[in-house]
Amino acid sequence: MRILLTAALLLAGGQLAVAAALPSNVTTLSFDPGHGTQVEYVAPGGSNFLWYPGNSIVLPGHWKVIGASHGRAAQVCFVYGPHTYNPVTGVVGAQWECELTTIYLGFQTERANGDIFGLAHRSTVPFVLSRAQTTLEQLGARLGLESAATR
Repeated sequence: MRILLTAALLLAGGQLAVAAALPSNVTTLSFDPGHGTQVEYVAPGGSNFLWYPGNSIVLPGHWKVIGASHGRAAQVCFVYGPHTYNPVTGVVGAQWECELTTIYLGFQTERANGDIFGLAHRSTVPFVLSRAQTTLEQLGARLGLESAATR
């Protein structure tokens, strides 16, 4: 029984460590050749708000972490509404899509504490985002914010 309890505690601790590696209440900026630049507010409690290139609306969604087990690496998963489409993967709305946490974090180029662009409280994007690589500072300057990266 003691061995089972120890194993359960180690597994739970590993999953907590994975979840802790994915910060929440942060605005992230990521770039990859498929999507281009994406800005996302990752809220506590599993909600997220995506500012995607070419879109005129903020995409509300949900995120979760699937912990490492049985030789499988930890993954982060996202789902958006029924009328969404991922042009890179071809997935059409309301389906969870997962990727290794190391890949997700590897495409992030910047992070700032909080919801610096107010994505959680708006339905339309501040402006239509280009696919071109940019910085939080440049986006903030375009919106007249003093310093988006440190706000």
